[in-house]
Amino acid sequence: MIDIDANFYDTLLELHEERGQLKEQQVYYSKGLAVIEKEQMRLADDDYRVKAQSKSGLSVQIQTRDARSSEPYKRAIKRLGAVEHRLAVVEGKLDIMDKKYNQSRTLEASRRSYG
Repeated sequence: MIDIDANFYDTLLELHEERGQLKEQQVYYSKGLAVIEKEQMRLADDDYRVKAQSKSGLSVQIQTRDARSSEPYKRAIKRLGAVEHRLAVVEGKLDIMDKKYNQSRTLEASRRSYG
């Protein structure tokens, strides 16, 4: 049986704090991806107009493809993936702690009932 003591609650608090920080980073990188994509789309279109000496630009689909294949976008995706991985690990630990807590409560209730 797990001991629900101050250490348990300290660990729980630390995990919740880490989860909060990871959620903040997740939002930051998710929103940042959109910004990077728009910047890279604009650069791809501007580059095409200069090279082709054309007033008409690239289609949105081609701009999007070029933006998503750019190095800044790929780096941001990797960072977001790392944050989401760490977030999944922390949320898994929180879930396990929740289950252990509930198990402890159930065992304690059973012990009180049966003596």
